[in-house]
Amino acid sequence: MSLHDDLSRLAHEHEDLAEAIDEVLQPVSALMDRMEWKGPHRDRVQAELGAMRRGTGTVSGSLRDRAVLLRGAAAAVPRTLTPGIPPPSPQDLLGGVLRQMSPVGPALSDVLSRYGVL
Repeated sequence: MSLHDDLSRLAHEHEDLAEAIDEVLQPVSALMDRMEWKGPHRDRVQAELGAMRRGTGTVSGSLRDRAVLLRGAAAAVPRTLTPGIPPPSPQDLLGGVLRQMSPVGPALSDVLSRYGVL
């Protein structure tokens, strides 16, 4: 993998985490909007839920900002392989694809290919 690929993958993971945080917050936001509880600690509960929603919103926003920075860094890096790691041979790449597509599955296909069966 190249540095470009690693940075792109990290940016994608940051965006996925931000989306997951937002999805977790949706029920809490809906609950706060519908809250009609008249209990003695209503204001405190609403304040705590509001603080939680603001805090997680800040975290998801920060993750999105980092994803933008990582994508920018990935765009600035050439798409070359990481130094010191030899590029895979075309035969190895083709063999990996064929093992993944094998009807016996990749794990069994790896074992069979070691013995020259596949």
